[in-house]
Amino acid sequence: MRNPIRKIAFVGVPDRNVAEAMREYGYRVEGVQTDSIVGLARELYRMKPSIVHARHNHLKAGVVAKLLDIPLLVQAGREDLGSLTAHAARMASRTLCGGSSVREALIAHGAPASSTCVLRSLLDVNHDLRAATIFPPMLDPAIHWVVAASPCDGPDRGHQDLVLAFLSLARARPKL
Repeated sequence: MRNPIRKIAFVGVPDRNVAEAMREYGYRVEGVQTDSIVGLARELYRMKPSIVHARHNHLKAGVVAKLLDIPLLVQAGREDLGSLTAHAARMASRTLCGGSSVREALIAHGAPASSTCVLRSLLDVNHDLRAATIFPPMLDPAIHWVVAASPCDGPDRGHQDLVLAFLSLARARPKL
């Protein structure tokens, strides 16, 4: 008896290597066009996927997935931070973020903390490989350096001040 192939509707352009890896586990990844909400609903109704993975147009995919009662997986990056992505994250079963600063920014916009998680892997191969390759740190455009100085004249001063300053900087500028 053959195992059924489960379909994943991928909003955006799926990476070929990721699609082949998912095929080994019994999933078929199919790209879906998001020109209009009606066109997206038509394609998802015809396809009958097990899940909708939205990398782009999160809110459109969220509305259609909610109407068709299909679980939604939102993948949010630094360029997707905003209230529309937070609204889509409220409709999603799970929201995947590339870093903790993206997660904190989405939670600040109103995304639920319980379903928003950080996944440090290669979901977006072309974008994530920049920080994963071995280069001298100053040549990698994905790495940003934060330099700080603080007087460390006692055990109760210095290190904690630097940590608090870094946390306030990370909250104020999540794209950094």
